[in-house]
Amino acid sequence: LEPRAYAEAACSLPSWIAGRLEEAVGRAELAEAAAALAESAPLCARENAVKAEPGAVRRALEAEGATAEPVPACPRALAVRGLGDPESSPSFAAGLWTVQDAGAQLVSHLLAPREGARILDACAGVGGKTTHLAELAGCRVTVDAADSSPVKLAHLEDTAARLGVAARVVPRRLELGAADADLGDGYDAILLDAPCTGLGVMRRHPETKWRVSEAQVTAMAAVQDRLLRDVAGRLASGGVLVYSVCTFTREEGPERIAALLRDRPDFTLEAPPARPGGPDWSALLAADGSLKTWPHRHGADAFYAARLRRRGET
Repeated sequence: LEPRAYAEAACSLPSWIAGRLEEAVGRAELAEAAAALAESAPLCARENAVKAEPGAVRRALEAEGATAEPVPACPRALAVRGLGDPESSPSFAAGLWTVQDAGAQLVSHLLAPREGARILDACAGVGGKTTHLAELAGCRVTVDAADSSPVKLAHLEDTAARLGVAARVVPRRLELGAADADLGDGYDAILLDAPCTGLGVMRRHPETKWRVSEAQVTAMAAVQDRLLRDVAGRLASGGVLVYSVCTFTREEGPERIAALLRDRPDFTLEAPPARPGGPDWSALLAADGSLKTWPHRHGADAFYAARLRRRGET
């Protein structure tokens, strides 16, 4: 089979998704990318630097009967097999690690928050990236975690307590972009992990390919535009904004950043800084410096993320 036919027939991708995937990775990689998205993903663990020294989590998981292999693309990410339910793991309960895909972990590394920063996680959900940002930025940090769901925020608070970063996190129940969203501005760093079609996490949620329609790509892009403009206005001069989505359509990724940059000339796209112990970005970035991860290249879900700087006043 030629690559497009293979993606549709052997990997059960609807034609429009196969087309978007080919557009994103090219014809030469299409079959490999489609096959990787059709596979079951391993459990991915994020070691918690607040509680665990390097190597401690791997040893603990192996003592519990699992295998844990480093994910080369992301520091302190482990591909775990043979564990069963994480809730039954003593090392998980002790807060030595949490469940988070390597691609999602790289998004927080892209923001690279500095110690003492005032941070906003604008669509916090259950707090995977919130707690990672709190961990990376050190003890003198405040992470406002905004979400409209009380259930998700309760889960976030439990996770922050288990990982030992509860004092650094402030849950904020609100609808981002709503007229009555009392959130303020002047943030040093903002993460907008925006709602999206979720095509990049099909190996974890295979039903996505049948649940999402092509029309939803355009609808999600409109939501993403609205949220991006909201958070852009909340960023301090000289601050950093990271926009991320777990999908690979151009409309939800590069085109949203291009639209913002046209409207906001005070924002520029920049590559991530090199940090001791941080990722090797050389195999992870597109030509413009944006982050693109893939299961077949990096052992991570398919994420797009861009790091933007708001220029200071001159």
